[in-house]
Amino acid sequence: MTGFMKPQTQLIDGLFIPKYLFKEDRVRAAMRFQPKPGDVIIVTYPKCGTTWTQYIVWEILNEGATPPQVHEMFDNEIPFLELTGTEAVEHIPPPRAFKVHFPFAYTPYSSKCKYIVVVRNPWDCCVSYFFHTKQFVFANQFEEGTFDDFFECFIRGQVAWNDYFDHLISWFTHKDDPNVLFLTYENMKNNHREAVIQIAHFLGEEYGKKILTDEYLLSKILNHTSFDYMKNRIPVFNPLSQEVHEKPGPGKFPAPTSDNDMENFKKIDFFRKGKIGDWRDHMTSEQKERLDKRMREKIKIFPGIVSLWKDML
Repeated sequence: MTGFMKPQTQLIDGLFIPKYLFKEDRVRAAMRFQPKPGDVIIVTYPKCGTTWTQYIVWEILNEGATPPQVHEMFDNEIPFLELTGTEAVEHIPPPRAFKVHFPFAYTPYSSKCKYIVVVRNPWDCCVSYFFHTKQFVFANQFEEGTFDDFFECFIRGQVAWNDYFDHLISWFTHKDDPNVLFLTYENMKNNHREAVIQIAHFLGEEYGKKILTDEYLLSKILNHTSFDYMKNRIPVFNPLSQEVHEKPGPGKFPAPTSDNDMENFKKIDFFRKGKIGDWRDHMTSEQKERLDKRMREKIKIFPGIVSLWKDML
């Protein structure tokens, strides 16, 4: 396929980053950030369960409290480092947590920090990433872009945060590191309770013990991090809202650059379907075959990756 439409991105130190909202100085500061011992870093490729994992971590650290709105989560609670910049992390009391979409080589790393890495099968990731990108049509010149267009970008690695498989491999090779918890989105969906308990133990012995001895606490966390709760009770994220830009805080989001941005803005829903296998409703058999072939080519020296989703190949 030739002449396909591409979402607009900017290249920062070899990494494609979304054009809008992501400021070059903040992205570079995130790349150079020096984490402190005990920091918790959530890492995913886009649309692989990042926001969901943020809420699980937040709920565990805050003993099942009523979860914050999405912009509060990204800005003040568990900041999105590439977006908010590093200042947003400085005011957080320990244990500090933040998230990145970086591949391993770009991620602020320390053996004294904890990394929760969540990966998702490439077929569902591609579809979910397409719908997420379409919500930014005012910013990335992709209003007329189709799924076929996006698929061509995805399979070539011409999307924000670069090639899916390169990102996956970069973290898969660290999955057995003692300070890395490596999870799949599919296992988290299929056994929500076990995933929450596993994350709690990884965060610290005290969190693991508390969640196992307090069934009411565990049930609250499971409820607050269920897809239905987050879909229906946590408002969609609007980075152009006055509330986001007028509230104080060192990491607040960049303001809209024009009235046209506001007029064309579509609110960003981070909880669209949360479904395993949604790719079947959008991807042709030829596209599935091409993506399967691409996967086999990229991971041929990492056969363990295939076992993550062997039932879906």
